[in-house]
Amino acid sequence: MISEQEPESASREISLTRRGSALWATIERPHAMNSLTLGVLRGIEEAVDAVEESPDLRALVIAGSGRAFSAGADLTGVPDVTSAEGGADDFRNYLTEAGKAFARLASCRRPTIAAVHGYALAGGLELALSCDIIVAAEGAKLGDGHAKYGQFPAGGATARLPLRVGHAFAKYMMFSGAVLDGREAERRGLAEIVTDDGDLAATVDRLVESFSAASPLGLQRMKEQLEPTGVPLEDHIRAELDVAVEYARSADRDEGLAAFLEGRTPAFGNNASVNDAERSPA
Repeated sequence: MISEQEPESASREISLTRRGSALWATIERPHAMNSLTLGVLRGIEEAVDAVEESPDLRALVIAGSGRAFSAGADLTGVPDVTSAEGGADDFRNYLTEAGKAFARLASCRRPTIAAVHGYALAGGLELALSCDIIVAAEGAKLGDGHAKYGQFPAGGATARLPLRVGHAFAKYMMFSGAVLDGREAERRGLAEIVTDDGDLAATVDRLVESFSAASPLGLQRMKEQLEPTGVPLEDHIRAELDVAVEYARSADRDEGLAAFLEGRTPAFGNNASVNDAERSPA
């Protein structure tokens, strides 16, 4: 366990622990380098549900126990695609479950952080890429080794990795199986923050604290607008304007403006739901 606090809830493969205003979902398979099973993937989806259902939680942190964040999929549990008994369908269903978990994490209404130490490889890297922010320990090892072992990514790496490191460097990483340490990952844009190996949890705690001072509704709306859409720039800006007008009707916006004018710290509510936070125009 990264946190010394008692878990609020725990499954065999994922533990949920509260640290301040964050929920830490820690993969508990250290004997297998936290390789991803269907149980782990479902536990991640449950963690997203848990943080979204708790108004006082401001962030979700994904972490790993033992010596790794996650070394990728548990290949012992992958269906045999060549099996005559529906092998291809079973394999597709397995990959679909992984994609669903990563998509659910990516669409979480709270900020999400990958606290990466040790190995984050292949599916483990895809898990980290599904988070908003990656905080990496100096000794972390991040890479995509699918091609190296005759495998193919199916958890979003070909879409998400280029958004962080650029298309050319993503090709280099995926074709060569290159592994980056924490410092190189930060330099290449794969990690937003790098920290000493022993300071990972405390660094994440400080980051969460900075989120906690912000409007929950504002963060939710910013996250939605920051997602890549593929629409023309002018359409994206027009949509941003619509959201800004909608947000201007919220209690969080009123409180933030009042606090600024009065020279005090805002006291935002815990409810990040636009339906509850909005009020009717005067």
